[in-house]
Parts: sequence; C-alpha cells; structure tokens
Amino acid sequence: MSHRATIFAILAALLASSVYLWPSTKPGVHTPPTVSGRNNTVLYLTDSNSDLIQSHIASAFALLESRPDIQIYWGSFGTPAIEPRLRNISADAQAKNPDVKAVVFHEFGAQSMTEVLSENYGLYDYITEYGLAGYDKMLPILEDMLMPWDSKEYLALFQETVKLIEDVDPALIILDNLPRVFVDAARNTNRRFAVLSANSLSDILAHCQPWKSMFWKYPAFMSGHEFPVPAHSIFPNIWMQIKLIATTTASSKLNTAKSKLKTMGINDPLDLHMQWDDIPLISGDLPEASLPLSYYPANLTICGPMTLDPVPVEELNPELVELLDSAPSTMLVYFGDAFTFDKERTRKMSEAIWDLLRETDVQILWQYAKEGEFSNMWHSSLLKPYVEDGRIRIQNRLDDPISLVDSGKIDVWVHHGTDEYYRQAVRAGVRQVIVPLWFDQYNVARLAEHVGVGVWPGKDTAQVWDDATLFDGFLEVMQRPGAEVMQRRASDLKNVVARYSGRYCAAEQIAWRAVATSSSPDDPEMVVCNPSTPGVEDWTQGGSDGEQLDASCAVFSTMDYAK
Repeated sequence: MSHRATIFAILAALLASSVYLWPSTKPGVHTPPTVSGRNNTVLYLTDSNSDLIQSHIASAFALLESRPDIQIYWGSFGTPAIEPRLRNISADAQAKNPDVKAVVFHEFGAQSMTEVLSENYGLYDYITEYGLAGYDKMLPILEDMLMPWDSKEYLALFQETVKLIEDVDPALIILDNLPRVFVDAARNTNRRFAVLSANSLSDILAHCQPWKSMFWKYPAFMSGHEFPVPAHSIFPNIWMQIKLIATTTASSKLNTAKSKLKTMGINDPLDLHMQWDDIPLISGDLPEASLPLSYYPANLTICGPMTLDPVPVEELNPELVELLDSAPSTMLVYFGDAFTFDKERTRKMSEAIWDLLRETDVQILWQYAKEGEFSNMWHSSLLKPYVEDGRIRIQNRLDDPISLVDSGKIDVWVHHGTDEYYRQAVRAGVRQVIVPLWFDQYNVARLAEHVGVGVWPGKDTAQVWDDATLFDGFLEVMQRPGAEVMQRRASDLKNVVARYSGRYCAAEQIAWRAVATSSSPDDPEMVVCNPSTPGVEDWTQGGSDGEQLDASCAVFSTMDYAK
C-alpha cells in the first residue's frame, strides 16, 4: 500500500505548528512586492498530494465557475498525480460555461516531498505515545521533514519554480505552507502572493495570542493536553514548545542547508514564517469548531471549509443506500485508504464491535484491510453471525466514504483523528469516535471532546488499543444520554458550516487580488469572519502583546459571502 497520503498529512500537521512558532512569537513582515504581473492570471504552487490540498482544488474550481476570464496555472509534482484532478475540475466548469479556460499544469522535475519522505520512513515510524515521551522519537525526524531534499536538489527546484513564475508572470501566486521552496521562490522574485490554508487557526495564530499563551494555554503540538492547558500540564507544555522551537532554530542540518542555499544565491532561504502582516491569509478553518482565540490579524479572511460537492451516495451505490436505510442507526469505521489493521488491532477492534453488536441494534460499516500476513479466521468467525444477518458489512475498500458521511445516513464515524476527517465529520453533523495513532492526531482527539462532537477512548493506553475501552467509547456516542447532547452540538455546527460559502469566498478573495491595479491585499475591509462565533473570546480584548487592538482588526462580516 502507499503511505504517501498519511506521511504528508503528518508533515502538514507538524509544519502547521512549527512554522508558526519560529523564530519568535512576532509575525513576520514581508517586503512589499514590486512586480505586478499579468491581470487575471493566478499561479498555484503546491505539493501534489490531492488529499492535503483539497481546499486549493476547491477554491480553483470556484474560481473557474465564477470568473471564466481568469487563467489558472498550477505548478506541482508528477507523483502523486494531481493533473487528473485539475483536468476534471476544468471539464466540470467548462460543461457549465464553455468560455472557462482550463487549468494549465506544469510538472516539476523533482521528486515530491511525499516521495522523498516515503523512501525513508514507513507508516508505522510515526506511531508514538503522546506528550513528551513521543517528542523524543519524533523531533529527530522533524529535520528531514523540514528539508527533505539536499541543497542541490532544492536549488534546482527553486530555479525551476522561478522560471515558471517568470514565464507565467502571474498577478497573484497561491501557496500552501508547504513546500517551503515555493515560498522562497515567490519571495525572491518579489511577487504578490497569498497563503491559503486549511489548518486550524489555533495552530497558525497561537504564537501571536496575548500574554504568550501559546506556552501555557494552548496545547503544544502532539501533547494531547486539554484546552486550556490544566495547571498540572503547564510546565510539560512549555517544555514541549521550547523543544519544538529549539529543533527548528538550532538544527545543524537546517542551518547548514540555509548557509549553502544563501551562497547559491537564494535570499533568506527556508524562512519558516507563514504569517506576514501584509500577506493575505485565506483560511478554511471553522472557528466554531476550533479552539477559541483572542486575536485575529487584519490580513486574515476566514472562509470556512472549502470543499467540492460530493457525488450523491445514491448514484455511487444504490444497494448500499438501501442497506443503510434499513437500520435505525449506522456506525462507520473508516480510518482512510492508507490505513491497515495489524493482527492486534484487528483483534481489539473486532472484539469491541462484537460487544457493540450484542448490546445494541446498531448497524456497522467497516473498511478493513490487513497489515502483513496473519490468519484472520478468529476475526471472521467472531463476527460471522452478524455478517450473515446484515448487521455488519466488512469491505476492503468503500466507494467514496466521504460521500457516505455527507449523505446523512451515518450517525457515528470511527476514525484516527486527521484534521481533515474531523472537519468533514463536523461539516456533515456526524458524531465522532477518534482513536489516534500518529503523533499529529492526539490534539485533534482532544479538540473533538472540547467542542463536544466526539470522544477519545483509550487516552491512558494510547497508542495501544483496548477492546473494553473502545466498546465504552462506542456506547458513549451511540446510546448513552450524552449522545443526544453530542448530536445536537454536531447538528448545530453543521448549520453553522452552511452559513459560510467556503470555496466561493476563497475564489472571490483570489479574484480581486488577481488584478494588478487592485487595492492593497491587506485592506482590512476585506477581512471576512463570523462575529457571532460561539465560544470565541472578545475580538478586541488584546493584541499579540496584550495591547488594545486596532479597530480594523474587529471588522468581520460573512454577509457578502453567505449562500
């Protein structure tokens, strides 16, 4: 199986924390751009793993739909293949309007980040304990994640990117927080660019919250701490933040690479800032389902989740729809296409499911694939009676499980806690059981509990699974009194998501900036958010040093982008 999707998901989550912490808690200041570029020309520069750039693809599709006069170019890698996705969204948009210009794709000659990392690390290299114990295993790998290529490969990719920018001459470049080489190319060519990110705003902006609260209030990366960090966890949380910052600033490998790249002609290479005061930050986060913040910068636009419309499940699998409609409630067990169950996890999950089937009338849909060679006769015989009577369906691969989640026919989703899955479940109004394994997922599990839409069974044994604990978690979200409260909260958040226009908001933000004569990209009047966000602290209570914020930081409105 391919581990690339999971490796890149882990990498993206890690960078979401590390790049915003380094080198200080002050936002960076970007030199004002001087090259305007061609009007109505946009260049996306991203990695090619489409699972991790769904927001970029969705925003591009909305841009094609709404602004056929804009030409989109896209620079990325050949593996994993992103070009078919771009052809599809171009064709879908052209079917509605033949004047739409298809996305022009440029394939870089270098290996993608996911390819390089998958050559050195396997899926199970990232399974760790949470907290300080897991840090000791993961921080040494961080250096390779931040700089996967050697200096010569980095320079070659940088030069190819610069040439693409000069050939396309875009009015605006759209970046993710990865790969960093694209950021270097945009800054070194003095081009206008914007950052489009689906990462949680608490990861991106924790460093600029009042009173240095990233250390004592907001959970450190992979800490698994509650929010706000409880008193007994404050010192470990501070130490974890310090260790993460030290790894990115004092790394001999990274500092050596930076020195070499400087001598090769790259100005300020591997700058880990991603929050510049004068660079637009277009966010796909949902503040109502995230940790509350006290300060939101004026260059921020909150669009809400940016997604493509799923294919109706009735079109994908009518027979499965009939099965789902026949049950009073359905639980989906889906950990992603890259996930496989080893012998021990097969046993524990099977036992927990068996207990649930005996105690309730729930129906279960489980995507199950084995890791390695072992007999699963025990697993098969245990669940066989329930397979025969239709109470559980076990498949090696499900057709578009995300469409299932969005269909309204799934009551509970059991998954491993990627940020993407958490937000997809929130968007669909589905309760969650999160069983984290990889180090980036522990904070997501805590977040689901904090927001009130899910549970994390097995905190005391993670990353080892326990069947009794899993069963208890299943019961908590399926049948216990708290399940009704959890479903009301999930349904409320689904309604909140509907108030955001997601990809269309992002497309509008990109479109007006893709005109070389447009007003300044950091115009505070363009800031979009939701001033009635429940649980979010007063917008104007304090800036990054606790001072009163400028009034412009509190200009938030979703009315222009409401559906």
